[in-house]
This record gives sequence, C-alpha cells and structure tokens, in this order.
Amino acid sequence: MKVTVIQLHKREKPPDWRRIASEIERGMDDYVKPRLVSYGERVTRSWEHSVEWGTRKTIHNGALSLYMWPKTNADVWSYVSRGTRPHIIRPRKARVLVFPTGYVPHTEPRGPSYSGPGKATGPTVLATVVHHPGSKGRHFEEAFGRWIRPYFERQVREAIERGAKAK
Repeated sequence: MKVTVIQLHKREKPPDWRRIASEIERGMDDYVKPRLVSYGERVTRSWEHSVEWGTRKTIHNGALSLYMWPKTNADVWSYVSRGTRPHIIRPRKARVLVFPTGYVPHTEPRGPSYSGPGKATGPTVLATVVHHPGSKGRHFEEAFGRWIRPYFERQVREAIERGAKAK
C-alpha cells in the first residue's frame, strides 16, 4: 500500500514525519499485530497440536510489512495450510493400519475463525499399506492477509491523522 500526502496550504507548518511514523508503528504494535495473531489462534485453538505464533514488523525502503509465523508445530501447520504430496504410509509399531474414512476437515478459511467439527464419517478400514493421494492445502496465510488488510489500512490512515494533528 502506498501512501501519498499532499500539503494544500503552503503557510501551514509541515507535518512532523517522525511523529507520523511513530504513530503508524504504535498502531501496528497495539492493534494490527494482536489481531493477526488472534486469527491464527482461533483457527488452531482446538487442534491436538496447537500452534503458537510469532510476529515481526519490518520497515525496509519505506515499506512497512507485518510477518506472522508458527513458532511451534510448524510442520503440522505446513501440512494443513499448504497441503501434502502423494505418499505411502506404512505401520511402524503394529502390523496393520486402522483408520476411519470420509474425513471432513476441522478448519477451513471461511472467516476469521474455524468451521466444522473435524469428523470422520466413513467406515473403519484395516490396511497394511496406504497410498495416500495427498491433501489439498487450505491456504490460511492468504485468508489471514485478506482479513487483516482493512484493519491495516485503517490503522495507517488513523495514525497519519493522529500524527498530523499532534503538535
């Protein structure tokens, strides 16, 4: 997002750019980062392997960016969000694999939370080897970006107004 500021009256005092920048950073730290983390927490709250989140704000070449990543259980998060390739599953501590079929996912990126109870509705199957077709990724990162964008833009707008009014 690019922000352009135009001064309309030449006789007025110019804006305090340092103050505006500090207001933008404060808005990101106080409002946007916690909201972004709350999206991830809501989605993974009821998972057996829940995820803790890390965030970082960077300013590089005048561009402000927010990053969020899984600090714990990153591999589980990757499997769910990005999906998996086809692979073979073999039993490790038993002679056969026993599992229910017809799984309905627990979480999907429909809104800033999760949906569905995560149920297996099909019959129970016994197998010595399973040729798993892979799983489709749910792409939560893209959804988080869509959900946070209006709050990000509003905080930047309000921070510019606060910084311009401050004297």
